[in-house]
Amino acid sequence: MTQYYEQLKPQMEERLQLLEAEIGDMAFPFRYLYYQNQSLISTGNSVTLLNNGEEKFPALYTALQNARSHIHIEYYIFNSDDVGNQITDILINKKKEGVEVRVIVDDVGSNRIKENSKKT
Repeated sequence: MTQYYEQLKPQMEERLQLLEAEIGDMAFPFRYLYYQNQSLISTGNSVTLLNNGEEKFPALYTALQNARSHIHIEYYIFNSDDVGNQITDILINKKKEGVEVRVIVDDVGSNRIKENSKKT
């Protein structure tokens, strides 16, 4: 990590300066993460606030279906209900398309997953 960090240091410094010019003191967390943890800073990202399941799950299904390279997904609670089965079906299809799929679920929070829901 250190070699990679050193190679990217000039770009990270430039990004920090741009962030500070744009958002001032609110750039402090980025600077802290960069210097204390060698966390890399990316720009050009966007965030969409999804307020409830009616907004979240259609957006999630679309994002999963549009994945071309990889899917990394983590849930505390994952059940074999309508939502869980739809997500599982999408992930199985994406895996068949050659997309790298990684799933992490909590053993306690997701303890109701049925054995037959483990399709692959």
